[in-house]
Amino acid sequence: STSPAFECSVQRLLKSGAEQFPHNGVSASTDASKGRVNPDVSFDPVTQETFLVYREQRGSTSGVSAQKFGQRGKRQWTATGVIIAALGTSDIGDLNCLATNSGVMGFWTAAPSFGTDQVFGAQLDGAGKIVGPFAVSSSPAVKYRVNSALSSFGFAILAWRDEGSGNPDI
Repeated sequence: STSPAFECSVQRLLKSGAEQFPHNGVSASTDASKGRVNPDVSFDPVTQETFLVYREQRGSTSGVSAQKFGQRGKRQWTATGVIIAALGTSDIGDLNCLATNSGVMGFWTAAPSFGTDQVFGAQLDGAGKIVGPFAVSSSPAVKYRVNSALSSFGFAILAWRDEGSGNPDI
């Protein structure tokens, strides 16, 4: 939503089409000092938990945060979520969220200036404890259209457009 401020919310629909979470969804955070945009969501069918990774912003700064929701939509990682990458001047984009058998992995691009994008990731366990962030691709270049998938072995596979060679590559 954009009113009264930028906000990300989640909703889970059952097979019948009925809403599992409260009507209009549950917001990612109650922190009114920041806006939240560009979310990506992942659902763990085993635990029935929903994970959300999103960009938080205040003025010209942005960062990355995450939230876990229980089966009925209750926020699990405090009312304001978990900060993965603190607010800073890098432009944050291309957020990806992958539920794993032990929590969630989040991925994003960060660019201090045009053409200096890097791809980062972090893993959070079920309690919201962070491993990372860590660099996935640290050579600065235009990078975008990041996509991720979880392999059958439980690790993440990422692909993105990278113009570090002067030509678009994957």
